[in-house]
Amino acid sequence: MGLPYPPVRERLTALEDLLQIIPRLLRGETVSHAGPYFALEEAKLLQLPVQQPRVPLLVAGGGERVSLRLVAQFADASNMGSFVSIIRAAASRTAIIQRPSITRIEGELTEEVHGLPRNR
Repeated sequence: MGLPYPPVRERLTALEDLLQIIPRLLRGETVSHAGPYFALEEAKLLQLPVQQPRVPLLVAGGGERVSLRLVAQFADASNMGSFVSIIRAAASRTAIIQRPSITRIEGELTEEVHGLPRNR
């Protein structure tokens, strides 16, 4: 269709760059950011979302190394695909969240299967 479709590593780097920006904007912060894909200088949303305390952020993916780290660090919910991968992902996610190098932004994590919430 003529749309670029970069390799997985590049897409995940761009996703991580966005995840450092979007939650802050949705909380009403003024954001300056210079990342590998996106750059903003004193950006701010003119109208904030109505959801309180914030808009829930769902991160979907299939990789246990990068996707789960991004979920553990930034997301309120995850959709990791099939039920089998969710069982594997739950154990991996718990281990990732407990790493000293990972800082949860805030709140609990919800796992979703094809859009249906599954509290963990």
